[in-house]
Amino acid sequence: MPETSVFDSKASSYDREFTHSYFGKIQRQNIHDFVKTQLGGKTNLEILEINCGTGEDIAFLQQFGAVTATDVSAEMLEIASRKNPQANIQKLDLNSSFHFERKFDLIFSNFGGLNCITPERLMELNKELRNILNPGGQMILTFMHSWSLMEFLYFFNKVKWKKAVRRMSKKVKFHEMDIYYYSAKDLDNIFSDFRIEKKYATGILLSGAYMNWLGKKLKITEKKAQWMFPMWGADHRVYVMKRR
Repeated sequence: MPETSVFDSKASSYDREFTHSYFGKIQRQNIHDFVKTQLGGKTNLEILEINCGTGEDIAFLQQFGAVTATDVSAEMLEIASRKNPQANIQKLDLNSSFHFERKFDLIFSNFGGLNCITPERLMELNKELRNILNPGGQMILTFMHSWSLMEFLYFFNKVKWKKAVRRMSKKVKFHEMDIYYYSAKDLDNIFSDFRIEKKYATGILLSGAYMNWLGKKLKITEKKAQWMFPMWGADHRVYVMKRR
């Protein structure tokens, strides 16, 4: 599959370019803090992580229970296994139907892995994910949103009009792979077997690699931005979903 080769080729540089970057670390910490508020002191959950990438979230999730971490990229999984040698890590292609023998209390996906899935396939995943979720379980899924204020302002200032409005088209090309941008309304329609109970925004100011230098210089943490603009214009949004 084209997306597999793209992720394989990005695996060796992913942590340097995103995970350990200024904006990447702050966005991830923001999401971790939000997840903690949702899970409280739970420690015995069965957790499925989809699109685990290089495995940066595995150790964090393990404090809440047993984690099965999955991704489509063999190169990403190899790095994840080196970081988390005791973890249960499996290859999983979300573009194909799948089944697990057991059910989970939490299904988690961070950042934009699910943006690589077509709306039609997400509608199928809606059913498949519901079938492997225990009653009372929840999904915490992060998507790149269909509108990013800082991305628009950055590329508008660079006179790169197409890039400035690319998210509004809902579909862009990244190398040979299609990326789809989803609004909350889109996801509410797609995940019809779930209800969105909470939303959380991150990447309001720190919305891309172009903000690394400025973010460091201004010591941007986004806490004030989240208070002033709690949802509007964020790079990523986190959705807490429960079965209907």
